Amino acid sequence: MVDVMVKMQPSDGGSVADSLDQADEVMRSADITLDSHFEPIRMQGKSRVGRDEILPYGGDRFRPSSSAGEDAELRTEKGGPACVIVRASVDTCDPREIEGSLIELNRRSEVISIYSDPEIAPYWKCWRENQPENLSDMLSVLNLQELSAVGMDGDGVDVAVVDGGIDADYLVQRSRDLKPLEGWHPDNLQNTPGQYAVNNDRDAAHGTMCAHEVLLASPRARILDYALLRRAATVNNKATMSGLDIRFSHAIAAYHALASRLRKDRRSNGGSLSRPLVVTNSWGLGSVASDEVTNRLGRYRDQFEHPFNLAVEELSLAGADIVFAAGNNGQPHPDDSTWPQDELPITGANSHPLALCVGAVTVGGERICYSSQGPGRLFWGKPDVMGYSEYVGSEVLGSDTPDVGTSAACPLVAGVIAAVRSKIGTDVLSPVKLREAVRCSAWMPSVAGHCKPNSEYGWGIIDPSALLAGVREHLTQSRE
Repeated sequence: MVDVMVKMQPSDGGSVADSLDQADEVMRSADITLDSHFEPIRMQGKSRVGRDEILPYGGDRFRPSSSAGEDAELRTEKGGPACVIVRASVDTCDPREIEGSLIELNRRSEVISIYSDPEIAPYWKCWRENQPENLSDMLSVLNLQELSAVGMDGDGVDVAVVDGGIDADYLVQRSRDLKPLEGWHPDNLQNTPGQYAVNNDRDAAHGTMCAHEVLLASPRARILDYALLRRAATVNNKATMSGLDIRFSHAIAAYHALASRLRKDRRSNGGSLSRPLVVTNSWGLGSVASDEVTNRLGRYRDQFEHPFNLAVEELSLAGADIVFAAGNNGQPHPDDSTWPQDELPITGANSHPLALCVGAVTVGGERICYSSQGPGRLFWGKPDVMGYSEYVGSEVLGSDTPDVGTSAACPLVAGVIAAVRSKIGTDVLSPVKLREAVRCSAWMPSVAGHCKPNSEYGWGIIDPSALLAGVREHLTQSRE
């Protein structure tokens, strides 16, 4: 079976039922099975990021990022007519039959294009590379005191932890203050946000670790538990495998829900956001092979027009600050030995110019050997910044076990951004401008031995104190 996403012309009626009926008839004509449980999603059919703003990828060093980084959101082209995204599958393993079905489907006038629907994988590390540091030592180096002094603590900000589910009781036991959780989950799971027990459930452990890291920098943020990476349902505190393969079509549904949330907020508040939204993502493409089924499918990892990359663009332009982990396939010790060495490891949305990409360093400032290096596949200048990892923080896998990988670094940086957002809204400082401030305020350790930016450290290590200095004028505007 080959899973695909199909970008189609909207039906005349425009309703979900009409779109499903239209899509079902089209799929049947090509001997392809429509997934009727996946609600069709409307979005812009083309990327609105001006192509002249995006520098080509390739080589081993960065080019200046200013042309893509400063005002990409302000200099956008009209995205073209709307489309409808549906999910379907080709029920055969025969390459010739797959090719024939896709050719037949592509002939239909209702079909705009066909894309891969590859598997998603959390950036979970099972081993550490360095002697872990204490949480207090990491927080001392991160230096959040100046943010706290001006009330930047995440209050009034929503942080969507798009991950494997969160164990709220565990975080409360760890002295993390949690407001009632809201959330989302894949369509065949019936869990309650915040009630994914970490015991014997690695998905929940990963998500809970990410929430813990957010709350280190933004203890008063409201956590949204978007349990995208659930491969198990929790029943009586035990994980039961659901048989669900997590794919990018699920991620589109999650992002569409977040974008709808922002649009509703704006409608209720005269066009402004009453609660800024930060989205943290410690996951990415599971394997190159799952993105490379046939050349009849548009790839996820390097095409702006792929539906999930469009969903990231849509959410960013709606006002969300989006943070992605760089991944753990860096040299010389990549996490996935099957990842082709000639394939750039920062792919798809993790390399999107409208998202902040975070690599991992030790508390001492050294890039951890598995943290993925740039350049990125969609946009050259990745990673953007580095965050700290390999410290004893959440201990979700047991006492004294460290939080490791870019999975830990990403939500830590997202927490810093949420802290800033608690005092500076998107109307004063747009997501693109805040990303630029994060990059420009980062510090480059002497051990890097490179210019700023570079393909290993990006613009450097997140520096909350310098970031505050860079945005302080906007803090005054917000107070006024």
